[in-house]
Amino acid sequence: FPVTIRLVRAVNIVSYYNNTNLIDFVTKTFYEKLGVKHVTVSQDKHNMVRIDVNNQYVAYIFKQIFKCGFDGKRLPSFFNRLPYESVVSFLSGLTSSDGCVNSDRNIQIQLTNPPLMTDIFYLARSVGISATLTFMNKEGCKATGRMNIPSHILSGKIKKVYKDDRISLGQEKTASKIS
Repeated sequence: FPVTIRLVRAVNIVSYYNNTNLIDFVTKTFYEKLGVKHVTVSQDKHNMVRIDVNNQYVAYIFKQIFKCGFDGKRLPSFFNRLPYESVVSFLSGLTSSDGCVNSDRNIQIQLTNPPLMTDIFYLARSVGISATLTFMNKEGCKATGRMNIPSHILSGKIKKVYKDDRISLGQEKTASKIS
């Protein structure tokens, strides 16, 4: 059988455009701590900023720590030693990129990687955040984890907020399909 080796050439970090502190921190840190000058910052039509760190050695290290491809991603063990404020910052960034916050400040993160969702859930609980986690398995679809986080935990830290009722409407659709 032929063996294919996939060379990872870059690290991609995504943030909402108004999270300038994170964008500046990432570009500055990669340059100052690792000497990486090849950092590209671009913005799409949804105001998401993609930061590409174009260095195969840094990409290799990130792949070893964080894994490659969404299905294989897990939290590295050092996350379990993060203090409360760092976990809150991580959850706010995750919510800004992969979660939903509606006008009522309901916060929900939903990912099709149950092991990663379990890691994130236990991380939140380890610092006293009363998150809840539900797994959904629909035939023909990937298993999905849905985590709810109390809104006061991430208050003022979320960078992307929807001005509609997409969470409550989604829950109503799900409830009507079940009944």
